Amino acid sequence: MLVPEGKAGRLKNGEEYPPNLAGIPGSSLRMARYLLRPAKSDPSLDCCVRYAILRAGDVGEFMRSMLGAATVALLALSALSGCSFFDSNLVTACEKVLKQRLLSPSGYRRVEVSQLSDKVMTREEYGNYLNKTEKDANARTLYMRLFDELKPTIFSLIIRYDAPNAYGTLIRGISACDYFDRNGDASTAAYYSVEVDGKSSSDWSHDRVRELIK
Repeated sequence: MLVPEGKAGRLKNGEEYPPNLAGIPGSSLRMARYLLRPAKSDPSLDCCVRYAILRAGDVGEFMRSMLGAATVALLALSALSGCSFFDSNLVTACEKVLKQRLLSPSGYRRVEVSQLSDKVMTREEYGNYLNKTEKDANARTLYMRLFDELKPTIFSLIIRYDAPNAYGTLIRGISACDYFDRNGDASTAAYYSVEVDGKSSSDWSHDRVRELIK
């Protein structure tokens, strides 16, 4: 059933869809709704799709006049260079920590970000990780008991960048960034939970304080 332009509506499964999708007929509406669905496996791709549809302006008019869903799909692909993996929580968190360590954070320029293969830990590897990172013995025991229900994973990135030195000259740098998540979900990464070149944001800050009070 069509909904008048400018009115909010619901799909058969009860989900609401935005006013600018109201009035779109048949398969176009279904495709638009599919593109606007919450991403379950790749939040960064969802970012691109949403961005592309917003770029289209009035989706209802656009889809009716420009071959409907197929055009929106092409528009979504054209936005990949602006979003995708490079605007994920993991990359954002890693770059935030990296910038804090530069002489001139505002001069940071990303050159390339490469994602290495995700490392899913074995039971032994997870146990060793907990021994290094978890001081509470009871917590370590609990986490190990839950191992079969978890998916402990280390996500790793290599970031190549240019940043100015003390004289303002751009210097090429390279850093490694790692993030651990017990459930294997990289979308939960935050600046306080990633490690850049083997140190978290707090570790690096503590080292800086020690250097200043020497």
